[in-house]
Amino acid sequence: MAQSPLRALVNILSNAVDGIEGVYEKNGATFPNLDAPYTPSPLEHDPQVMGLTAVLLGAAFQLMMTVGTPIENITTTYTCQMYMTASLRYVVETSIADVLKEGDPKGVHVDEIAQKINAKDPALIARVLRYMASRHCFREVSPNVFAHNKLSSVLVKTKSFAEIQADPLSQYDGMTASAVVGHTSDEGFKSASHLSEWLQDPTSAPHAFGAAFGVPDMWQWFEQPGNELRRRRFATVMKAIGAGGYPDRIFTEAIDWKALPESATVVDVGGNTGSVSLAIAKAHPHLNLVVQDLPQVIDSLTKPFWSENSPEYVSNGKIKFQPHDFFTPNPTKNVDVFFMRMILHDWSKEKSVEILTHLRAAAQPSTKLVVFDHIILHACPDPLMPPENVPNAPWPMLANLGYGIGGITTVFDIHMLNLFGGQERTVAEFTELGKLTGWKLEKAIPGPTGTIVYSAV
Repeated sequence: MAQSPLRALVNILSNAVDGIEGVYEKNGATFPNLDAPYTPSPLEHDPQVMGLTAVLLGAAFQLMMTVGTPIENITTTYTCQMYMTASLRYVVETSIADVLKEGDPKGVHVDEIAQKINAKDPALIARVLRYMASRHCFREVSPNVFAHNKLSSVLVKTKSFAEIQADPLSQYDGMTASAVVGHTSDEGFKSASHLSEWLQDPTSAPHAFGAAFGVPDMWQWFEQPGNELRRRRFATVMKAIGAGGYPDRIFTEAIDWKALPESATVVDVGGNTGSVSLAIAKAHPHLNLVVQDLPQVIDSLTKPFWSENSPEYVSNGKIKFQPHDFFTPNPTKNVDVFFMRMILHDWSKEKSVEILTHLRAAAQPSTKLVVFDHIILHACPDPLMPPENVPNAPWPMLANLGYGIGGITTVFDIHMLNLFGGQERTVAEFTELGKLTGWKLEKAIPGPTGTIVYSAV
């Protein structure tokens, strides 16, 4: 009898677990316990572990969808996800995660939590935390007593609870998940409630965010009175993105940097802090790098970042900072490589064409353009993707591994659509952008963030 999809998924899960545990055992480590607070491990970025994790996540979610009834999956698992978002916003804005961190590690009763955050009804706190604990964020260690676990511990802010109370405006300073959760569950969530209406009439506003708040873009909204905390929180989100979270090898091995001459100029377009430039500079110190961004970004983020992390590159002239708006002609000429990280996904096709056209006008015939952006993989086989650049999806899994890869990149895609009218792109869409702007796609490699390499034509 042929193997059932159910049994095949179970076998995929078993094999993936064997592989992950094998890597950890080989390195003298044990896989982190869900019930313990999160401690970063370098093995998280091990290529084998990352690949197996994507398969495991995709198979586990597909198994859940296979076993659960359609009504339950649609109405409870999907439609009601909004309550997890709302609950996350509540525990972040009230700093409940920080109260638990400073309380008894064995658990804190909701009465004590309520007293700390000045809440009137401890029972409401219990209901929210129990909802979250039932989804493996927090632990209910005894009735109405809650403690951190692996997931909830990343909601802790860098400041103490007393410091948060004394200066709420700065509570998201420091790079933690709380800023990302706060931003997404606040302005992102409010915008999403307008997404359906906007999709049905995209001419009604520039994007769902514009429909929700009545503004042309998020940047103008941040400048409105009353949005000071949101503006500062979003700056922290951008710093966190600039600081990484992706393995340096994605950037340092994107092309053959060593083949470039000592005189080579590499321009980081819209570079924010320039953290990717720093990773490239450390791996390939012969390169001359230029970080470009808006004047206020250069002054407030880029220069302080380099002064703190690698002032020697500034003093020896291997790194330069250049105020520049990428919707205007690029002032740097004779460039060997332009690169952009997480830029094009903020913008529509029309705006992305404008950006790439300016870069092509400044390029030499030999110039390369490297784009680091998520690559959307179809949920079915894609004849445009070379076999070596797509995940090995065992039957009966989706071609993009479902939740393991496609589920993540498509979240970013809809989030960009929601906030900016932007998008993550398929290989075909990246190819089209190149054809419209004088760039030929050489290769597109999916990964934690995709690598798209163009040559000038």
